[in-house]
Amino acid sequence: MSQKNDKQPQYLGLEKVSMDSAFRGKLASALAGTRMYGAFSDHDLTRLFDYLEAFRAEKGSAIFVEDEKAGYMCLVVEGLLHIIKESPSGKSKKLTEVGQGQSIGEMSIIDGMPHSATAIAAQATTVAVLTKENLLKLLQDYPQIAGKIFCNIAEYLSRRLRETSGELIAYKD
Repeated sequence: MSQKNDKQPQYLGLEKVSMDSAFRGKLASALAGTRMYGAFSDHDLTRLFDYLEAFRAEKGSAIFVEDEKAGYMCLVVEGLLHIIKESPSGKSKKLTEVGQGQSIGEMSIIDGMPHSATAIAAQATTVAVLTKENLLKLLQDYPQIAGKIFCNIAEYLSRRLRETSGELIAYKD
């Protein structure tokens, strides 16, 4: 197996959390009912967890910042995030909330582009982080697991694009 990348995202002031068995149990529970990871076997989750890192963010901490390149996605294990977008006039607007079992940062991990919004911890929040480097290592080591992740991300992004298109057309009417 390739050695994973243990490099913490650079600009974040997050506290690293041990990926011990207790945390892995919480993570498995958080992912159990999700569309993206709910159908993964225990064996697949165990392999995936070897490529993740965990961090805790205090209320008000940024998980990632709009327009900054980071190359990772996060799975919310506990807590709540507010997703904030800055308008061209400089006003910040909350787009949505992301809670336990949900993920953020999928576009950045796929296309390498800067994050399209800012994610702020609305309360103390714990996230599991999958970097692009570790996703590529997972692809090399366990292509079936990485393939499931890529397919699930594609389905998720497709669903979001359809929702956004529907909202846009309603706005234009």
